[in-house]
Amino acid sequence: MSNHPVSSRDPFRPESARDFSQRSRRLSKWLGLPYQRSQELLARIYGYSNFHELRVRLQRPGTPGPFDTSDSMLEPTVEGRAPDREFRIAHLIAQCKGIQERELTARDRAVASMGLFRQAALHRSIFNALTKRTKRDEAGDSINLNARESLRARRVVTAPPPSYPGLPAPVLDVACAEDEEVEWLWTATAAGRFVSGYRLVPRANDPKVGGQS
Repeated sequence: MSNHPVSSRDPFRPESARDFSQRSRRLSKWLGLPYQRSQELLARIYGYSNFHELRVRLQRPGTPGPFDTSDSMLEPTVEGRAPDREFRIAHLIAQCKGIQERELTARDRAVASMGLFRQAALHRSIFNALTKRTKRDEAGDSINLNARESLRARRVVTAPPPSYPGLPAPVLDVACAEDEEVEWLWTATAAGRFVSGYRLVPRANDPKVGGQS
């Protein structure tokens, strides 16, 4: 199976070896992978053949980046390239875990929304926000990412379809708590638009909810 870089452009360069190490440790913690495997995976996500190639690159002078610049934490930042990046990240994670892409969990797919292509401080903030949200969901053992019984307590919201059948549909559905709503993030292209991400937000207190309309 061939290696798939994230982009046909130059690989992404972290700010320093320390920066890459911290990003790898967060990825390791998020996916439950050994640190060394997370280094290899992240190097490939960044467009390198392996961790050794990235390490050699960091030993030479160079400019960090290119960084994503969107103001949104979860919204893809470069139209057209972002969905391709998300597919490639999913492919690489599945390959690393030795599973099919259809077996990836929502947590696996959330890696694409982790801000890995942001500046170090911004990536850290995005990761902490995702971690905080996950801990909130798991508080009191009400949510267990690996237990089907706990997933039954959540509701599943189906994403709106693309405006044109030929467009990608990277987000199919989202599981959320009863007190949450899904805010869809759209990517517009020349052929139309499609849902490329989402946010979970507190559900508005609507007096009609649970009563007569």
